[in-house]
Amino acid sequence: MTQASRRCIRSVDSFNPQKVNRIGHDFSDHPLLQAEALRALAKRLEQGQTEKVKFIDPNAEAGSDFILGTRPPPGRSIDDLFDNLSAPGSWLAIYEARTDPEYGPLIDEVIAAGAPLLGAESRTIFDSDAYIFISAPPSLTPFHIDRENNFFLQIRGRKQFSAWDPNDRETVPESAVEGWIVRGSLAGVKWRDDHVRRAVVHEELGPGQGLFMPSTSAHMSRTRTRSESESGEPGLVSISIGVVYYTAHTKRHAVIYALNSLLRKLKWKPQPPGHCSRSVESIKYASGWVATRLLERMGRFYRQRGM
Repeated sequence: MTQASRRCIRSVDSFNPQKVNRIGHDFSDHPLLQAEALRALAKRLEQGQTEKVKFIDPNAEAGSDFILGTRPPPGRSIDDLFDNLSAPGSWLAIYEARTDPEYGPLIDEVIAAGAPLLGAESRTIFDSDAYIFISAPPSLTPFHIDRENNFFLQIRGRKQFSAWDPNDRETVPESAVEGWIVRGSLAGVKWRDDHVRRAVVHEELGPGQGLFMPSTSAHMSRTRTRSESESGEPGLVSISIGVVYYTAHTKRHAVIYALNSLLRKLKWKPQPPGHCSRSVESIKYASGWVATRLLERMGRFYRQRGM
């Protein structure tokens, strides 16, 4: 790809890497993000027994546990799912697409396209990867949080997306964030119907549109049916990709979350990352780094990805 034809990601409004942002992009026609290329990717990953191809209960609701299986629904295969993508409730996700060598350059291309928006923070990016979602209406991805930053790009079809500020602790309590960042548990991330009013984004995304979501931004989405589509377009199969990554900033916060989790067990009420002076944050980071490594050596701590 030449300099002149390089794809881009652009901010719709003023961009803040610590907030949820609406974005536009030029990746909807990328050859590797079309249905047949994704079918081939899913089959390669399945044959490699990587457990990177996942499926969700078609009856999932907003408050359902975000539990993904590694086997297709009974009586269906990957080929069957792609042959019948418009069948109601079809839902397939490809995790960690960088596992496949063809998709590494695509992930790097998306990161490079988004880097100008991130400024200096882009220089500390590490462990970038991608999650690709193919779903037919009606289908829903339950309410949850992620530890990575996410350039979420809608490629095909339309998706109703809701996202919350990463620091909204009325929606997701601090202890629940710690549980996910430190222990990989979403048990404390609970859906309530009144969460909707606190969403900072609640809108339909179409091809060429997307969101940037920083680490710990709660979110959920659903693929809309023909009658529900606000655009007047028929409800179509949705393809979207979330290109995710960590930075020195997310790593620092993760280590402080780990320390805070330990302090909470001692009945302390620690301040969350970003709420103390730089000097205090530096002390907490150093203390958390030492504490987690000691506990890891003792077999009492498992280091999550990005920490």
